[in-house]
Amino acid sequence: MDHSSHLGLPYLQPSQAQKHVTINESLERLDALVQLSVISRVTDISDVTPTEGDRYLIPDGATGGWAGRQTEIAAWYAGEWIFVTPGAGWQAWVMDEAKRIVFQAGAWAGAAEEAARFGVNIAPDDIRRLSVRSAQSLFTHDGGDHRLVINKNASMDIASLVFQQNYSGRSELSLGADGAFALRTSEDGSSWQSRFSAAPGEKQVCFSGARSGLIDIPDADVATIIPPGSGGFLMLTVVDPDYPQAHHSGILVFDVGTSPGLITLTAGTGLHNAGVSSPGALVGEVSRSSLGVDSSGLHIRNRTGDARTYSYTFLG
Repeated sequence: MDHSSHLGLPYLQPSQAQKHVTINESLERLDALVQLSVISRVTDISDVTPTEGDRYLIPDGATGGWAGRQTEIAAWYAGEWIFVTPGAGWQAWVMDEAKRIVFQAGAWAGAAEEAARFGVNIAPDDIRRLSVRSAQSLFTHDGGDHRLVINKNASMDIASLVFQQNYSGRSELSLGADGAFALRTSEDGSSWQSRFSAAPGEKQVCFSGARSGLIDIPDADVATIIPPGSGGFLMLTVVDPDYPQAHHSGILVFDVGTSPGLITLTAGTGLHNAGVSSPGALVGEVSRSSLGVDSSGLHIRNRTGDARTYSYTFLG
């Protein structure tokens, strides 16, 4: 063997003359490869005016004396180029990119971009592949907006942000399998209670023990709303600045359980309480908004003469 295994440094041979030539060649290779920092990995030889010690990574499609040497290290010493073939795992700093790269699978690639796991002050694992132990973490803009994206694979999966105490969940913001954005809390990390949810395509927001939303009802049509519980308070109003909203507003007590009922606490003249009624039986009164309940929910019949949007809030 006349060269070293990894860096290809030439060995001195027995009774070799001019030993300084071999030693100087080894020193040049060491100087080129130790603490490897290259000027560029995209510049071709035709664009280079080298000075002593300059180093480049040869790009694809290189010409002239670099042709056919893509991915090799080119170093300029004593008026000529020295070429070194990198080995798997070699690292280099690319100055014009301010980036650390690694040679693997026959190509140079960004070290951080290709890392399967990465830990800062803590060991990562196969589940928490990116792990950070720090008093704070900063994600900042790059001259414009900044967005933190949590992406899930399929509709039945969950994308969430979990807040823990001693590695036990206490609060979670999530995009669930039903497509709703939700907040839930837990006292022990195993039993969870829903506190808030908003489903796509629905004009309502649900809170623990409450639900608020909007519903559009064409003239002479009836719509059903499912309350969050079997009973409680209902606040209802028509949303239209050009229509007498107060006349079609009211506060009522509802029960959609085993003994349905609807009691008016206060209501405008345009709001009609039809009591216990199914959607089909709720005929309503002309020029009024009529309400009825049964075990299937709350029903609203719009007979105001035009399509209306109703705002509702359930408490209970």
